[in-house]
Amino acid sequence: MSGRHPDLPGPSSERKMKFLSKNKSKTVEQNEKRLKFISAHGTLTMRSFETGEVADVEVTMKPLKNRSRSMSPLKQLKTYSFRSMPSDDSVLSEIQQELVRQSWQTIATKLELTKQIFGFFVYRRVFERLPLLRRAFRVEKYELFDSIPEKHSIYRQMLLFTNIISLAVRHVDELETEIAPVIYCYGQRHYKLAEEYFNEETVRLFCSQVVCTVADLLGADVDAACMEAWIDMMRYIGWITADDDDNNDNDDDDDDDDGD
Repeated sequence: MSGRHPDLPGPSSERKMKFLSKNKSKTVEQNEKRLKFISAHGTLTMRSFETGEVADVEVTMKPLKNRSRSMSPLKQLKTYSFRSMPSDDSVLSEIQQELVRQSWQTIATKLELTKQIFGFFVYRRVFERLPLLRRAFRVEKYELFDSIPEKHSIYRQMLLFTNIISLAVRHVDELETEIAPVIYCYGQRHYKLAEEYFNEETVRLFCSQVVCTVADLLGADVDAACMEAWIDMMRYIGWITADDDDNNDNDDDDDDDDGD
């Protein structure tokens, strides 16, 4: 019986992975072109993808709201991207979708050895870069993130976060219809509970640290095309979340106007 975590998606059984072997033989020039694309979305610090060495991985997402607000997140992504979108209007191409699935399966296997969930590593990275958020999750008294007891409520938050990323991977071919409503509920809950801590900057930080955590956990298995796919997916998720914040602000303004 397989030891794969039941909550994490595995590779698609309908598609063959012939293109993955091609990715391994990509030239340095091809990967440099991909890194130029990645840098257009933000900044990425990483060693050569060809040697498989990874150190000091850092991604910084550019502002998510630099497109017209009249556009849907999907239309914004089409406008921003240097590549044409697939004809079926999927956020990611089929190859990108499979890269995300395969990398997530690799990560799931490695996480089984660490006895930790994906969200644990994301949150640890986030708190290192924005310590103020420790107060939002009531963990400011713990000097070391690893010392937080498992009974603390943050572990439920990290599990929920992990499940959302897992769900996004599972439905990576239908992000707009299946994931957008989930992100809306998740984002709305956070903005209402801790408005002073959660804003677009926070969303960008979480999205970027998801990408960094993916790179950390993949290690020698990291690939530029795979990182591009994860950045595309997290930018879309970030757009949805940031857009929901705008909608909540507008609703509050409307309520104020009604009260005058």
